[in-house]
Amino acid sequence: MYNTLKKIIALAMTSLLLFNMGITSLANVKNNENLHLTFDLNEDNLNTPKTITRTLDNGITETITITPPAMTRSEVASEGSWTTEGHWNFMGVEVCRLTYMFDLVKSGNQWTIENARNLTYEGTFVNVRNKQLSIGRATSTPTLAANVSGQADVTILENQWITVGNATPTVTTNVFNGQVDIALSGMPN
Repeated sequence: MYNTLKKIIALAMTSLLLFNMGITSLANVKNNENLHLTFDLNEDNLNTPKTITRTLDNGITETITITPPAMTRSEVASEGSWTTEGHWNFMGVEVCRLTYMFDLVKSGNQWTIENARNLTYEGTFVNVRNKQLSIGRATSTPTLAANVSGQADVTILENQWITVGNATPTVTTNVFNGQVDIALSGMPN
């Protein structure tokens, strides 16, 4: 019984040490290239969500998903309420997830983003502060994109003894000339 208990404690301590080393590497890696998901609003299949995922050298997996609206507001398939999500995972654990919704309306030859709402920020081992959802430019112009951006300040594994790192994960959706580009940035920092 004593030897079994000793093995369990040693296994738990080893697991905790390895997990802490992994979280520390999560906080120390800087990735200068943002993940992008780009597609054309004029394409035929806007009936299913679009997703892109990449895994960085340090084991962090980044994912962007955008869900198109059901065709309830307009005959134009791309108009309506869209949902954008950004995910950061490490070792199979979702460290941070950001989700927001917005309405997209065609205005002549341009696109308008309106009614940005429902910003949610969730994570494991993170303290989330200063959540912000904002429309940077409501209507696109011939030279500039309409955009909406969600972000928050997060502290990774914060407790009374240790703080592993800080970050400002951001998901930005740009709409320009019928093209949608979603950029995932700011995690880790």
